[in-house]
Amino acid sequence: MTVIYLDVLLCVNIYVDYLLLRTTARLTRSPLGGGRCLVTAAMGSLLSLIILAPELPAAATAGIRLGGALMICTLAFGMRPFPRLLLNTAVFFGANFLFAGAVYGVSSRLDADFIYLGNSVVYADVPLILLIAVTGGLYLIIHGIRLMADGTPREAGCYIVSIRKNGREVQLRGFPDTGNVLVDMFTGRPVIICGGEELLRLTGLDPELKDLPRGFRLLPFSTVSETGTMPVFTPDQVTIENSLTGRKKRVDAMIGLGKVTEAVFDPRLLDL
Repeated sequence: MTVIYLDVLLCVNIYVDYLLLRTTARLTRSPLGGGRCLVTAAMGSLLSLIILAPELPAAATAGIRLGGALMICTLAFGMRPFPRLLLNTAVFFGANFLFAGAVYGVSSRLDADFIYLGNSVVYADVPLILLIAVTGGLYLIIHGIRLMADGTPREAGCYIVSIRKNGREVQLRGFPDTGNVLVDMFTGRPVIICGGEELLRLTGLDPELKDLPRGFRLLPFSTVSETGTMPVFTPDQVTIENSLTGRKKRVDAMIGLGKVTEAVFDPRLLDL
């Protein structure tokens, strides 16, 4: 019979949930502060108490874990935009599933009596340093895979970014740049940095930024050479098209006005 200590159970699951949330934020490029991540992980660890219940049917366990994943991702990343919440929930749930499966596989192969899996909840009565070493190694592997994927040369082409607002539309030459990781702190949406006189006429924005039109707000940003604020707004529609292949995709993004003449976007937008 396995003896479960509640303090070990909660501490282990706080750590695991924190790591899985950081992994989710990394994979989906969603903003997540350390404090908010820790508080959410602590609240999410309470779901681990279902390990104390009698063994539940697989369908019931999956439903509870999926509902818990939705709740945790709502607390961590917010409810809006809703498609982003669904993406984060799917990635977080999948990461949980893979983690539990890996633990089950290891414990079965090694016949380890210090690892217990009940109702898809992991209980590991192991030294904290060992847990950190193992899970930290897994995180570094995932981080490395993501970096390699981000660094893979993508299809060359001439991109056209179409921005629609209030029934009017402008088209700008698109420039894919993985260095543009700017996201809106309120909605979690990525920001496409744009410029040019056509866009100024479309938005009615004063070049000197003396008065911001309705629907604009200032977003802090920082680069290697500059720190400041950038006016951003929510367009009615944004479409990115590769004019060589004809591939076109509507993306969920904010528009920021910066000192550029094209539309600088993160090419990973085309993967979401």
